[in-house]
Amino acid sequence: MTVALSRLATLCIAVVALFVISAGPEPARAGEDPGYLIINAGAFDFHRDTSAAQFGAQYRMGKKLWIIKPVVGIFGTSDGAVYGYGGFGIDLYFGKCKCIIFTPDFAVGYFDKGDGKDLGNKVEFRSGGEVSYRFQDRSRIGFAIHHLSNASLSDSNPGEESFMANYSIPINWIMGD
Repeated sequence: MTVALSRLATLCIAVVALFVISAGPEPARAGEDPGYLIINAGAFDFHRDTSAAQFGAQYRMGKKLWIIKPVVGIFGTSDGAVYGYGGFGIDLYFGKCKCIIFTPDFAVGYFDKGDGKDLGNKVEFRSGGEVSYRFQDRSRIGFAIHHLSNASLSDSNPGEESFMANYSIPINWIMGD
């Protein structure tokens, strides 16, 4: 049953991403958004008995490589699990104000289960997306859903889904630019 739910979650994320891309989002002007420090909190494995609190941070580059923005991040859970990752995301802007943003992303990283759920491998793949609102000062608030899976690199691949609330702080606020 959990494998079916994991596959269903991955399929739903893929369908939403394809819909959003085909709906014709408007690209923002080049250089419009800075890099971001993203602080988040929520639930790890939120729909199962193995759920735990999750807290994390991510750096999303402002500069694009074509349409892709590199990301690096880390999160920990109340059960002592830790996951460090690197990957990429794509910001898709909607509306005349370009203030509604969908960011599908993908990453790979190292997972240590601590006292929490065993995901079957140290190497785990993270896929999902964020929907956020961008304020005039370029900060953002939103929510994200991600799926973590080892892509059957080992015999055990239970996967998990996380639901997070995000606050994105423009790096230029921190750097004083």
